[in-house]
Parts: sequence; C-alpha cells; structure tokens
Amino acid sequence: MSGPIGDNTARASGVIASAAAGGLIKIGTGTFSGASTIDLGQTLGSYRIHKIFMYCRYDGGAAAQQVYVQLTTASGVLGSNYWSSIHDSTSAAAHLQYGYTSAASMRLTSDGVGDGEYTNFEMTLGNLTQTGSYDQKTMWCNTFGANHDAGPVLHGTYAGGLNTGTAAITDIRFLPTSGTLEGGWELYGVQN
Repeated sequence: MSGPIGDNTARASGVIASAAAGGLIKIGTGTFSGASTIDLGQTLGSYRIHKIFMYCRYDGGAAAQQVYVQLTTASGVLGSNYWSSIHDSTSAAAHLQYGYTSAASMRLTSDGVGDGEYTNFEMTLGNLTQTGSYDQKTMWCNTFGANHDAGPVLHGTYAGGLNTGTAAITDIRFLPTSGTLEGGWELYGVQN
C-alpha cells in the first residue's frame, strides 16, 4: 500500500501524512488558559489550504456563549465582511439554520457553550496567503460539544463562510462572546 494511509510511520518533523501533495504539515501547536482572545501567532507559509484542530472549555459563569473566528492581516484584525451560515443539530435531531451577512466575525457555534463545557473544532481555511482578486478567504468548520440546554447531551454544528478581503492573512484569532476559554490547538498546512 502506498500514499498517506499506508505511510503511517512517525516523523519528528510533524508530517502526519506523505509529504507529497495533499499531506498535512504541522505548522504549530499551543495551549491557552483564561484567554478572552486566542491568536495562533504562527507563520502561515504559502499553503493554499490550512487545517486547525482545537478543543476548548468555556470559563465565564454564563450559559450560551458563542465562539467566533477572525482573520488578521498586516494591517490588523479584519473586523468586517464575514459572510457565513450555520447548520446545527442536537442529539434530539432538531435542526436550526442561521445566516450572517457582512458580520464582524464568523460564528462557529450556534446554540452556545455553557460554563465548564468542552467544544471541539475541526476547521479548514482556504486562500489565506493568496492575494488575487478572486482569492476570498474561505472557512468551513465542524463543531461537536456539550449542549448547554437540558436534555440531549451532544450538539453538532457545521459552519461555512468567507471573508471578502483579498489581503494576505497573517494570523487566525478565536474569541468567545464574553468570558474566557481554555484548551489547545494544532495548525497544519496542506502540502501544495
């Protein structure tokens, strides 16, 4: 067998698949505690696609706080022009949908994270370091975590969106509505 599935030997360099096209190259990893914003602080390289795996727990004393993502350029945080939609379900199979236009960030949770509850994210981002007129920054995220409401214990969300800016992105930021987060993340680039 060949390719990323068959090539599963450990590598000190952080490569978790074949270094051929499509392999994931680890860019960085980190943890955070008591953070009202999480800036990854990593050089993103020239990858067209990036992957983030993150887990976090909300510490704020209030229920139903949302988690958001924002992108940063050399000029600062992009605080506008995020377009996105969220589709979610609980383990009771209820389905909700939200849409946001020209927002200040992209929302990753739909029903909120309760105090002391964990949420897990798998996020794919496209065109972060490209600067052409058609290189809008695309983002899609799968989220699973505890449901802060009584009853069903699992809450799942799919969020997709973009930012209409074309400047190169230099950092990625996560933030809650209020309070703080603790957890960890890993950032990868998909080999071109």
